[in-house]
Amino acid sequence: MTEKIEVNRVALEILGWKRKDVCDLITSRLLMAVPQDHTWAVKRCKNLKFSPVHAVLLTLGQARVTQTSNEQLLFPQTSDVSEAAVVLIKEKNGKFQAAREPFHLSKCVVTAEAEVNEVFELMEWNKEAYLLKSEDIRETKMWVQYLKQLTRDLSQWRRRRGGQANIMIQYVP
Repeated sequence: MTEKIEVNRVALEILGWKRKDVCDLITSRLLMAVPQDHTWAVKRCKNLKFSPVHAVLLTLGQARVTQTSNEQLLFPQTSDVSEAAVVLIKEKNGKFQAAREPFHLSKCVVTAEAEVNEVFELMEWNKEAYLLKSEDIRETKMWVQYLKQLTRDLSQWRRRRGGQANIMIQYVP
């Protein structure tokens, strides 16, 4: 339990967020690897070396993630979350430090291959992709579901111009 508290403290220091504004959705141990090429799913991740990290999913504001099965479609929802981030922390000689800079989910893409359901890919725009997995497949699926919902809710594509949805349809009040 103290390990989780210390990991959350380090994650908050890295992000620079205030504890009272933050909602901690998931804190767990994951295995992380950097794929050498884009064919990692075809190769079934056999040649990758996964290293253990602590992963923390934090949001600014109260998150409301809906529990759905993998077959259901996820649609963007309005929520109180203004920002969300995944912080990867490694333990070295009993001290916790950032494994890399945090993933801000408003700028991320989450990919999960149907054939390789124990691994998911998290990539920030124009940056290196990371493969993550848990030792438990159910926990991996929970991470994927939370990340996909939050990236959809916070993504840039939701912000549209001020025009009508379809210019061929005339609005009549």
